[in-house]
Parts: sequence; structure tokens; C-alpha cells
Amino acid sequence: MGQNFLHMKVKTDLLNIFDSNHYNVGDRLLPELQLCKDLNVSRAALRKVLDELQNEGYIHRVQGSGTVLLKKRKRYKLDLSLLGSAADTISGHTAMNISYFMINEIAAGDRYASILNVSPYER
Repeated sequence: MGQNFLHMKVKTDLLNIFDSNHYNVGDRLLPELQLCKDLNVSRAALRKVLDELQNEGYIHRVQGSGTVLLKKRKRYKLDLSLLGSAADTISGHTAMNISYFMINEIAAGDRYASILNVSPYER
């Protein structure tokens, strides 16, 4: 398994765990060694992902105190019919098994704000 694939799998697995009903914002996560065992990854691989998740604001880590969940992912409903024929292509590939999307929210700006009927600074 390639290192980038492993990294994304561990990150996706952790985010799915965070989003489950098992954790609420403010809850302390299991210790790193237990997470490594549960996810079947090395401690180095887990720490790399945890560092990234901390930089993205999902968790807060304090050495000796543990890791606390700060936020969960926002959920978006993706309507593939808006993509037209591309939706047929995507939905026809059941092997893709897409479960994680990265969505960067940015302000609409003056040009798109009028089209979207939102404030130019609304995200």
C-alpha cells in the first residue's frame, strides 16, 4: 500500500470515527497506542495524521494530557444530477467508493455573490 494511500486511509478512518456517535466535541480520544492498534498502523503514521488534523482544527493535542476533539466535519449532500452526464459516469463506477471529499469554503467575492445571491463575504 502506497504511503499517500495509507495516509489518506488513516485520515479518513479517523475522521469517520470522530463523526460517529461515539465521540462528541470536547471528548478525549483514545490513547495513541490504542488508536494504532485499532487502525492497524504504526505510531509514526498515526502521529503524522494527528498533526495534520490538529493543523486543520479538528483536534487539540497536549503531551501527557491526551487529544481532544474540537470539531466534526460538516456534512454536505452531493446531488450528482447537477453534473449532468458526468454524474452518469461517476455513479456508474461503483468501484470508486468515494467516502471523503475535501471542500474548501471561501468567500464568494463580488462577482459570484450577485450570481449566488449571497453576501460577497459569506462562506
